[in-house]
Amino acid sequence: MIKFLKKCRNVIISPICQKLDEQKVQNERILRLLVNDEQSWNNVSENGFISENEVKCAYKMLLKREPEQEAIVAWQFSNRTITDLREEIWKSEEFQIMIKKHLASTSSGNIWRIVDYPNRDGFKWVLRDLAWDPISQRIFSCQPFEEADMLIKFLSDLEPEAEILDIGANLGVFTFHLAQKGHKVYSIEASANNAECLRMTSRLNDFDVTVCEWGAFERTGSIYFVQRGPWGEIHLNKTEDSEEIKCFALDDYEQTDLRNAKIKFIKMDIEGSEATVIRGAKKFLADMKYPPIFSERNNLSLLSHGDTRESYFAAFLAAGYKPYVLEDNVLLRFNPDILSEKLSCDYIFLNDNNPFLHDRVAGDYKPKRMEKEIIDAIIAHDIGDIEYVLGQTANLKDSKYFEYPEVRAWNDKVKEYYKDSDDYHVKYLYK
Repeated sequence: MIKFLKKCRNVIISPICQKLDEQKVQNERILRLLVNDEQSWNNVSENGFISENEVKCAYKMLLKREPEQEAIVAWQFSNRTITDLREEIWKSEEFQIMIKKHLASTSSGNIWRIVDYPNRDGFKWVLRDLAWDPISQRIFSCQPFEEADMLIKFLSDLEPEAEILDIGANLGVFTFHLAQKGHKVYSIEASANNAECLRMTSRLNDFDVTVCEWGAFERTGSIYFVQRGPWGEIHLNKTEDSEEIKCFALDDYEQTDLRNAKIKFIKMDIEGSEATVIRGAKKFLADMKYPPIFSERNNLSLLSHGDTRESYFAAFLAAGYKPYVLEDNVLLRFNPDILSEKLSCDYIFLNDNNPFLHDRVAGDYKPKRMEKEIIDAIIAHDIGDIEYVLGQTANLKDSKYFEYPEVRAWNDKVKEYYKDSDDYHVKYLYK
């Protein structure tokens, strides 16, 4: 009898289990590939092309049906990748209708997915299951965030339970890395979708995180906000895709959840509103004894808020803060008059009234190229590269660079080239 049962197991049950295991692996692989980027696909495939079985599997999982035979043949023999397939299905009317039905059946309008994120001791990250933005994709595939890791390593001298303010928390990359180390974090996030992700992740992991669902601005009241996933941004005027949300100046922090906070460090990445927020934060910064500030500067984003590189630094200097660049785990003094060839840069701003991190200053930042070399490189760049060209036009918008005749001529050329463009940055650049 025992021999008979063993034979049944070997002949019948084992092949079935093996088949199920193979199907599970294939399903997991398809799911992973459908949320990863092209590079991730190439890392797991010899030629980067999708097979017939993977097309069938993707159709079953996403559209709940078999693909048409013609579709299979077309995909199999046209050398297309998982990215092509993902976009094809995602944009289809059939898939969009199915998504709307799913969203309508959930109380919050979201389908959630829990990701076991493996950094340090690991934690569980809650995200929208249908999120396709690059930040969500990196979390889904458990890729590291080098910028956050570098900054948190640099902040190793922070007291174990120091309170942190994360302005523009997004999906919590900075918030959760610090909360995991035992810090109390106040996360300001204007996007309702992102704020919900922050709250659910905090509850699931028992993190000490207070989510402040409002926009930081230079005045208190209401403002318009555009939901663009991780790149949601405040707008000064109402647009078709904007919604009205509440906003607070940090100087009015006593009206918010920050009323009892004792902030030791601030991170700020708010898509061009950085200078605007600092202008409305002088009392707050003084009350908090001038904590160091980590802030992004993005030329194009600043432009949409009426600021330039020059006015960005001026706002911090008016609040008593000086800029530093973080390199090799030390700080280098940065001269705001130096023209940077990068469209986006990060700085740490220190105030002389707070000694924290001043002992990490190791000298002056030295640019790799002279100003004239940078200008020549900008002018020689392909004018059709809209992000670069508009970003560098914003970079050169400060009046002193128009002393160069070639800069004036290049600006006129860009203005003419993009005069019919519907990119909203063009409006701000040449209004």
